[in-house]
Amino acid sequence: MNRPPRILHLTRDFAPRCIGGLSRAVTGLVRACHDSGLARCAVVSFDGWRPRLDAGGVAEPAIEERRHGAPVLRLDRPSQLSAIESFARAFGAERIQVHDALLWEAGSELAQSLGATPVYTAHVLQAELQRLRGLDRETLAGAAEARAFREAEEVFAPSRFVERTLLTSAAPPRAVVFASLGVDDCAAARASVERREAMSAGPVATVATPPTLLVAGRFADVNGTRELCELLPELLATEPALRVVIAGGIPENAKGERRWRRRLAASLDALPLSEHARVELCGWLAADALAERYRAATLLLAPGWIETFGLSVAEAQLHGVPVITCCGSAGEERVDDGVTGLLCPPRDPAALLAAVRRLLAEPALARRLGLAAARKVREELLWPLVLRGHIQR
Repeated sequence: MNRPPRILHLTRDFAPRCIGGLSRAVTGLVRACHDSGLARCAVVSFDGWRPRLDAGGVAEPAIEERRHGAPVLRLDRPSQLSAIESFARAFGAERIQVHDALLWEAGSELAQSLGATPVYTAHVLQAELQRLRGLDRETLAGAAEARAFREAEEVFAPSRFVERTLLTSAAPPRAVVFASLGVDDCAAARASVERREAMSAGPVATVATPPTLLVAGRFADVNGTRELCELLPELLATEPALRVVIAGGIPENAKGERRWRRRLAASLDALPLSEHARVELCGWLAADALAERYRAATLLLAPGWIETFGLSVAEAQLHGVPVITCCGSAGEERVDDGVTGLLCPPRDPAALLAAVRRLLAEPALARRLGLAAARKVREELLWPLVLRGHIQR
């Protein structure tokens, strides 16, 4: 029997910190490796990385602990970087898997020092984001991503969309491996689906009140936050019972998050002040708290221009929540239009608004889409079903 490989993951904000989809994706991968025994994992987590934190202060040691069966080294400042190599050697890392482009330099140097294999997971496509924004200037993250694509022994693509994009790029990586992300099964998701099935049973489907629209993700133009601001006033004005829950933000950029929050608040100015309370901005949520929001949601709106996998979409679908997202990227892999959800053109607030109204007006259709999506996710995307794509070569 082959010995399980030893994989050291370099990432940001590993559990119990939860700052968006990357935190949940890497945590799920490490947990699945431990539960299956297919690989031994360790994690170096850059938690709220603050490059100037050492200036004029007292040096603090990195923190070592265990989470989900894996040794974890937590760093938040440059003076702790020297702890990584000894941690990796003690673990016996054979593969260095980097999950953020800005960590590639550290991961590549570590792999070279250890004689380990450097690999990169393309959770984000920086060049594609710049193209969608109509910008041609190179960013720091874009330069780091280009270097990772050049140097990695393998680049993992979490969706077929990412795989196609990389293989057809002007300078494709030397090896692109399709390795789908997964979602964690949980009792809360099963209970949510059972409740929705019960509500759909009988000659007249039960209608949940009040209906709740959930939006989960990072505030950014490419994530459709501008379109959300545009559609909210009319949606709330014409759907008087609707509640809107917005889970997310920009945790590493407080100024940017405040700017988007002000813009969201300003979008409600035309409505009576009493109506503003129907919109809840709850910030980033831990996985269990987000699962509770999925359970309570009537539908999920994912208005981003681009998805490299669509983790929030898949998680919501596992709970039986009908999803509206955009076509043109990995959203099309998560949603079969009219079968497991609804697809809209990106950057089209009118189309998104019409889709939301349709599902609110047709609860039987919404439940049918949500339950069909839940079956598909359970058949295709649970971590035990996709894990071998990350391990076996």
